[in-house]
Parts: sequence; C-alpha cells; structure tokens
Amino acid sequence: MSPLDTIKQSFVVGNHFYVTEDQAQNTPSRADNISAAVEKNLRSYGSELMQEAAILLKLPQVAVSTGSVLFHRFYSRVSLKAFSVKVYAMACLYLGSKCEEEQRKMRQFIAIFQNIMQRREGGALRYFDVTSTAYMEAKAELTKAERVVLRELGFTVHVEHPHKFITSFMNFLGLQNHSALMQSAWSLMNDSLRTDLCVRLKPEAIACGCIFMAARKLNHPLPTNPTPWWHVLDVTIKHISLVTVETLSLYTNPRCEFVEVDPDKAAANARAAAAAIKAEQEEAARALAAVEAAKIASAKEAELQTARSKARESAALAVAQRVEDKKVEPKQASRDASPKRRNRSRSRDRGRDRSDRDRVRGRDRGRDRDGRSRRW
Repeated sequence: MSPLDTIKQSFVVGNHFYVTEDQAQNTPSRADNISAAVEKNLRSYGSELMQEAAILLKLPQVAVSTGSVLFHRFYSRVSLKAFSVKVYAMACLYLGSKCEEEQRKMRQFIAIFQNIMQRREGGALRYFDVTSTAYMEAKAELTKAERVVLRELGFTVHVEHPHKFITSFMNFLGLQNHSALMQSAWSLMNDSLRTDLCVRLKPEAIACGCIFMAARKLNHPLPTNPTPWWHVLDVTIKHISLVTVETLSLYTNPRCEFVEVDPDKAAANARAAAAAIKAEQEEAARALAAVEAAKIASAKEAELQTARSKARESAALAVAQRVEDKKVEPKQASRDASPKRRNRSRSRDRGRDRSDRDRVRGRDRGRDRDGRSRRW
C-alpha cells in the first residue's frame, strides 16, 4: 500500500453531512424569497460572530471550526427567516465547544454575544446582570436553540476538518518545511469557514484548494507533469476552482452586516429604533434645559454677589467719610469702630448720665431741706 493510500484510508470516517449542488442553490431561505447575496451575507455574519466570541472566550480554533460547520449544516435545512442568525450562531458555537470538549459556562456565552451585538450595532455598552429576568430569558432561548439545532441535524454532529488534510498533503508534496506556505494555506482554510463550502465539498477538496491558492499567492510551483498533483489526491480542477472563487469573494465583498429578513421583526425593530431615537432626543432636550437653568441660576448668583460687594464698598466709603468728618485718625477710627470700643464708650456715657442725675437729685433734696428749715 502506497503512503497516499495510507493517508486517504486513515481519514475515511462515516456520518458525513453534504448537500448536492441543486440543494445548495435552492435552500429553504431561497424558498422564503431571500436572495443568494443576503443569505451569503448573513452566513458570513454568523461565522464572524462565532470567531469574535471564540477569541473572547479563549476557545481553540477547532471549536470554532466545528461550530461553523454545524452552523452551515443547520441553515442548509432551515430558513434564515424562521431562525435568527444571532441566536443560532451562539447556539452552534456553544454546541461546537461541547463537541470538542472545550465547554464554557452558558452565562459567558450570553454575556459575550450581548457585548458583541452592542458594539456592532453602535449602542452603549451595558452591564448584563446574570440575576435579571432578561438573562433568564436569554438562557432559556439558548437552551431551546441548541435543542433545535440537534433536532434538525438529527444529532449528526461529527465533523471532519480539512486542517489535518492540509498537513498531510503538504507532507506528501514534500513541503512540510515550507512554513510560509503552510501558514497561508491554514489561514485561507479558516477564512473559508465563512462560506458554505464545508457542506458542499469534502474536506480533501477544500484542503487542496487552500494549498493551490497559497502556492499561487507565494509564487511557489507545484508538480503538474505528467499528472497534476490534485489528481493524485482524487480532487478535480472543478473543486479547486469552486474553493478558489468562493474564498476569494470574501475579500472583495463589502463588510457583512446583519439584515432582518422577517418583515414583522423588521417593522418592530424600526419602531424600537424610532422610539430609542425619540427617547435620546428627549433626554438631550432635558439635559439642555438643565444646562440653561444652571446658567440662569449662576447668573443670578453672580448678580447677588455683585450687589453684596457694592453694599460692602458703600459701607466702607460711609465709614471713611465719617472718619474724615470727625478728623479722626484711621487707626483710632478703626478702634472706635470696634465692638469693644463702642461698648466702653456707651458705658462711659451711661456713667456720666448717672452722675449728672445724682447731682441734680442731691441739689433738689438740699433745696427742700432748706425750705423746711425756714418754715420751722
């Protein structure tokens, strides 16, 4: 048995999941009047969500790859209109992490996907309380979505990834030491997970297509004489062309964005967005009114301070004028103006008044005494 036969035989595993070319062109989403461009955009969007969440969750690439394959298998059987990409991308990644024994807590998945949605939609980042009713509803929704995915796939969760075929085929071609070519093919393989190639072609064909693109990118020749190298690996040029076209289209298409394909949900989202905009405008108006009120209060306070300053200046000028009128030295005037000095002056004046009264009374008593003496 040749080394190539040994490689091919070691990767023959049953339980695969593939669709025909006709099924790939006539998906359930297409039956719901969703165009091919919108379907491709939403599938790519879901794959990007899983890739971002995996980085934040610190999941290995194999878990992301498994989740992406399950994601494309699921939407090959159901419509994008009936099942939201945002929820089922999370469910597929959650299921893929379980399949690869890299499970994370459910609350981590919910919180991280919530954070990614807020950043992508341009909303304010909010703390997701795990004790709130919203969290309990999201948890129940994720559990239900996981069960729906398993039911639609018939519990067929075995996935054969092209990554190990890339390594084996590079060794077969004698390029195991060409690290740049290996890394480029590996990166192209990860990018191809955003397309539905994983449900249309076998992993061997996808691996050959990635090696072909990497070799062309680095201008590295591969054997084509007397027989092209992909024929030896039981892959046709049609398969390689399909992988090349689908993968390279990812780099020429615009950035994928979420599109609501359900008219009822789109109308509800539009109403919610309008209500949010109105609430923001009202909040801005209230903030502006508060700022204007603060400015008016500040102006009134400034006027009051100015009036107080003028009153103090007037009092000081009056004191200075009195000092000038009495020809009193400023130092003496300041002492006279002090409370203690004023009290002493008042006490002295009261003492003088009392002495004058006593003298008058004594004189009067003396006169009365003299008068009585003369009468007697």
